[in-house]
Formats: sequence, C-alpha cells, structure tokens
Amino acid sequence: MEQLEIPTLETERLFLRPLRRADLDEYVALNQDPEVVRYLGAGLEVWDRGRAWRHLAFLQGHWQLAGTGMWALELKETGSFVGVVGFSEPEGWPGFELAGKLA
Repeated sequence: MEQLEIPTLETERLFLRPLRRADLDEYVALNQDPEVVRYLGAGLEVWDRGRAWRHLAFLQGHWQLAGTGMWALELKETGSFVGVVGFSEPEGWPGFELAGKLA
C-alpha cells in the first residue's frame, strides 16, 4: 500500500496539520474533559490514556485506508493544540461525516 501524504491546511488563525505522537498528552486531556466527551455519542465516560492512544492510531490509519481523515488544530499564535477536525467513515458506520473535538 502506498503511503498517503496528509495535507496541511491553513486558515487565518489555525494550522490544520497531521496528528503526531507529541499530541498525545493534549489529546488525552481533551478526551478527559467531560464537556468534550458528552457530545461524542459513544458514552459519557472520559477516556484513559490507552483509549486516546488507540484512537490517535485509528485516526492516522483512517487516512491510509480511506484517503481522508482528521487533522490536528493548532493555534498559529501560540502553537497550542486545540482539537481535531476532519472527515470520518469507519467500517460499519452508517455514513460519511464531518467530525471534530475542540478544547
């Protein structure tokens, strides 16, 4: 399978860039915020570090298998990780969707 290069996008205030291992701590914190996970639809429990890691791996693999996926959102001004946004269509899911999580 050929490796897909994930594009980087830019807005006035944000970089939309590939997720990386260094995002794990911030991704764990995002998914441990009850105000974030209450909108996920997969239960109301916050995520532990292992679940967040597995989901980061899923998001990266989605790009390779589906040709699209989620980007990390990074504030240009501070370089802070503030969430994820993109497209998702996992196997068995009822359809293609725009998805995101914001800190």
